[in-house]
Amino acid sequence: MTFPARPTVAEIYLDNLRFNFRSCRTFIGRDVKIMGVVKADAYGHGAVECSKALEGEGVDWFGVATPEEALELRNAGIETSILCLGGFWPGQEMILLDNKITPAIYEISSADNLNSVAKRAGRVFPIHIKIDTGMGRLGIRWDSTAAFIHEFRRFENLTVEGLMTHFASADNPSEDDFTSLQIERFQDSLSVFRAAGHSPEFLDLSNSPGAVVNGANGGNMVRLGGVLYGLGGDILPAGVSKPELKPIMSIRSRISHLKAI
Repeated sequence: MTFPARPTVAEIYLDNLRFNFRSCRTFIGRDVKIMGVVKADAYGHGAVECSKALEGEGVDWFGVATPEEALELRNAGIETSILCLGGFWPGQEMILLDNKITPAIYEISSADNLNSVAKRAGRVFPIHIKIDTGMGRLGIRWDSTAAFIHEFRRFENLTVEGLMTHFASADNPSEDDFTSLQIERFQDSLSVFRAAGHSPEFLDLSNSPGAVVNGANGGNMVRLGGVLYGLGGDILPAGVSKPELKPIMSIRSRISHLKAI
């Protein structure tokens, strides 16, 4: 039996998404690459549809949480580079290689597994390394960089294409000193990688608030999530200069009952 749908819908305005992307690109600067974060179904806005709109605007990368999310985009015809921010589980290596999905690496065991599969396939595969500079989530602790590189040097079928971190409190001006400390720790880790012979092309520090307040913060790519979806008032510090943003979602329904009191 088929039931009629409830008269409640979420409407997504892709033209506003395109506007927000262009507004952010102009505000941040065209010399900085932009990663559009579309994890969790583009924060509930529809990952495939939003990705197609952003790809049409020339976004440089997409960021997703899992290989499954990346595979959904590839199956929908998305060709732009995709970074899997949450890494991958053992056994998912061929999904990455076959579909040109770049993983963020933060454990030697993951690098070992991926290197073994890449070696058997006769390929050298690009990865991004995530450094935990103080967020306390996924990432190699900044003070363990040298130890990680010592282990990593045996992986001849992996190349470090990018180095990234995540700010803990870029949306809070009262904690700017800690954000500055994170930048310093990232630069120290980058120096260690370069001294070991690695030359990462992409240096990725800033999330939405970090990018709006301070641009790339010494990197050359930023990760934009909330601002693309028009959520500047929720995630950006008050009183700072910011790009013009438009909401891309509205929720509509019908009044179910009116009652005189």
